Amino acid sequence: KAGKILVIFYIEGSPRGNHPLKGHVLKIVDAVAQEYASTLPDGLDEIWIADPLPELIRHYEDIGYFHLDKVSDGHKYSIKALREGGRP
Repeated sequence: KAGKILVIFYIEGSPRGNHPLKGHVLKIVDAVAQEYASTLPDGLDEIWIADPLPELIRHYEDIGYFHLDKVSDGHKYSIKALREGGRP
């Protein structure tokens, strides 16, 4: 079971194919979320990305997230553990 978590409900990049951040938005959001976690007195246990697009799940997995298909709230999540001993 999760302890302290940060849930990200929306990540959106520019639809323009030539945008300079194209392909980098997920890594930026992940870095900001981890930095935010590090500023909290007790930190966070996990970062959750809600309802990831199926075609992007492998990108989340490439930076340390794992996919969870079902949670009691009806959402699907990609989850990154921030503490040792957390989820896989």
